[in-house]
Amino acid sequence: MEVTPSPFCRWANLVLSLSGAVVVSIDQVHLAYQCRHVKLFKMKASILIYQLVTFLMYALIFLAGRFGLLALQPEQAVYCYFDATVKVLEGAMLALLRCYEDSEVIKHWHATATCIQKDLNSMIMQEHVPIIGLDMDFKITSWNDCIAKLSAIASSDALGKSFSSFLMPDCQEDFAKACDRLRQSKKASGLFEVSLKLKTGEATLMMNLVPRSEQQGLCGAMAISQDLTEISQIKAVESKKAQLLAVMGHEFRSPLHGIIGLITSMVTNPKNSHVKKQLTMIRACSARLLDLTTNVMDMSEAEKRRQAGAPAARPTQKVNFREIASEVVMMTNLAVDKANRPLLKPDVKLVNELDQFQHLPLVCGDPYKCTQLLYNLLTNACKFTQNGSIRIRAERQQSTLQIHVIDSGPGIPKDSLGRIFRAFEQEHSSEAKSFQGIGLGLSVVQDIIDLHEGTIKVYSEVGQGSDFVVSLPCFESEYCPEPEPDTEEQDSKQAIPTSPPTKAHPVHDAPPPVPRADTGRNRPLILAVDDEEVNHQVLKDALSDQFEIISAMDGPEAISILTDLKKKEGMPPELVLLDVQMPGMTGYEVCKYIRKNFEASKIQLPITLLSAKCPTNNSAIEGLDAGASDYIPKPFDVELLRKKISVALEVQSETRGVQRRDHHLEKAMLITAESKLSQEAQRTQEALSKLKESERCLEEMEQQLQKRISIEESNKALEHELQKAKDRIRTMEQELEKSQAISCDEGLRQRRATKVCEKDGQTEQFRQLSEDLHKSKVIIDLQARLSAAETANQMVTDRLRLQDQASADMQALLMHGKLLGARESTVMGG
Repeated sequence: MEVTPSPFCRWANLVLSLSGAVVVSIDQVHLAYQCRHVKLFKMKASILIYQLVTFLMYALIFLAGRFGLLALQPEQAVYCYFDATVKVLEGAMLALLRCYEDSEVIKHWHATATCIQKDLNSMIMQEHVPIIGLDMDFKITSWNDCIAKLSAIASSDALGKSFSSFLMPDCQEDFAKACDRLRQSKKASGLFEVSLKLKTGEATLMMNLVPRSEQQGLCGAMAISQDLTEISQIKAVESKKAQLLAVMGHEFRSPLHGIIGLITSMVTNPKNSHVKKQLTMIRACSARLLDLTTNVMDMSEAEKRRQAGAPAARPTQKVNFREIASEVVMMTNLAVDKANRPLLKPDVKLVNELDQFQHLPLVCGDPYKCTQLLYNLLTNACKFTQNGSIRIRAERQQSTLQIHVIDSGPGIPKDSLGRIFRAFEQEHSSEAKSFQGIGLGLSVVQDIIDLHEGTIKVYSEVGQGSDFVVSLPCFESEYCPEPEPDTEEQDSKQAIPTSPPTKAHPVHDAPPPVPRADTGRNRPLILAVDDEEVNHQVLKDALSDQFEIISAMDGPEAISILTDLKKKEGMPPELVLLDVQMPGMTGYEVCKYIRKNFEASKIQLPITLLSAKCPTNNSAIEGLDAGASDYIPKPFDVELLRKKISVALEVQSETRGVQRRDHHLEKAMLITAESKLSQEAQRTQEALSKLKESERCLEEMEQQLQKRISIEESNKALEHELQKAKDRIRTMEQELEKSQAISCDEGLRQRRATKVCEKDGQTEQFRQLSEDLHKSKVIIDLQARLSAAETANQMVTDRLRLQDQASADMQALLMHGKLLGARESTVMGG
């Protein structure tokens, strides 16, 4: 069989086919040579040799057929045999090779995955952080060496158990929430803190749940943790330290309050004039110690906020820095150091330039905190400034007010500017070693600025002084009142304050009269509740000249005194002065008990809380929520306490006067209402008697109505009979007329016909006339009866009209009686 009749084309086709086969074979040989290091190289080389031999056999058979060496039929038979056997065998060999290669690849990757898994498990077990494997039910599937060492629980004891059973109860809810987040999002749960139960306590772990996935989907999680036990212990120590500072601060402030109060009472007594200097020194030392205690308590409060991670709410009161600067300048001028020498050196001038600032904006903050901030900055400048000046300036920058405290002191080196606001840090130069203080003033300043969301910057050069710039948020369109011309003279006339920023006031020798309610007592009675005898003595020295003081050392004793007063006098004292921190019942609990069981009104029984507890704002809010009327922090000024007591008793006296007037007015209104009620009652009785009479008339009218109804029924029967009688009479009259006419005609005929029957006819006529006469009498009788019935009907109609009128009168009387009854009920209710 020839492909083409042209010999040239046949030879060209043969050359091309052989060339292509050679090229392909060379390429296959090259590939096989490159794979000579592969495990299946021999098998691939054998298949390649088989392919080459097969191709050569096809080429030889083709050439033999072309040159006539092989007949056409045998050539075709060889082709068919080769196609059915050789090629099929080659395909089977290639498939076998491919399957073998696939199995080798799978075996290789399986071995690699197994090795990786072993390495991963080994890494997890030997890792130095706690790692726990969990299934979808969050039961433990792996427990590495670190968690086993930390918890002292072997892996065999933990596997298969729920991980929640190893957690503290207060952490199980957080763990459940993290598991829910993992199931829903199929992503890492995020960091959360748990506490692990230990045989000797607990361990704190910071944990993150990472999902584990398979072909079917999420199959579990890996809990990767970090041991925070030491950090938690450090936090606990810091928390206890802050609590200790707060308790110590309160325990310091309470005796300081007593010392300052007693010393102030002794200083103002003329009998102690020979020791006035010593007493003043004691008071100054107490004031400095109180200032230190206040700084320590404020630092403790700020540290507690930082540990809790919940910053306090920013204060939003309106702060007048012009007044604060004047007050702080006065207190700084009067402050003394440890040697009882003025803190402001003689060669240093303290200048307040805020009075020259026009349209000074109000600051958004806490007045007490701002006072303490400026006082700490000024006292810090006074410590280090030996000569020159200290100036207070203000500058507005958009929505903030900048307060500058500029001194001419020795300056601060640049490498020390970053640490002067740390607690217990000071700049120790050769001159500063003798200065007082423990390094808390500027630290408290930084905490106050953070609370107000402000900033502080320091510009200083050694030998040139320092400039402390405080920026606080201010109101845009609200300004401080402009100073009056005699402000400085008025300030110079004020008395010396007893302590720095505690807002003390001067003590007057002649206290103002105290308003007193009409209670039958000679003087207003005050119940003082405090667990320290010195505080009772301070209150007695300050208030005994105007008030009668009853002392109670704790809450139960105060409740017992209130109970005895209620039984004996029937009324509580005029006012209660109550300490907050007491053994047994706290002041808040005593206040709640008094409001619940004795007097709920804050006006009728004012309760003033006196406490050294900090922070003052939180304590005051808690006290007011418990039912207190006022809150005064210790140490307090005696004049301030007297003024607040006077105001409370004045409000109480006015309220009781108003209540008495209201009582008299209610009594007079009640008497008037009773008289009106008696009159209305009399009118009601008269109306009721009329009502009864009307009821009797109504009953009679009802009886008459019944009679009228019966008469109407009989009248209807009579009318019916009368109508029948009329009909019969009419019928009889018609018949009579006919009979008369007929009788006349017949009589004439009969008289003409026969005269024999004349006598019988006359007799019959007479009989007929007699019957007509009788009928006439009956008609007349019926007409008389009809006239009588019409008369009776008219009478019944008149009686019905009278009955309707009486019924209307009866309804009016009943309505009047109801109105009287309602008015009587209203009057009785009033």
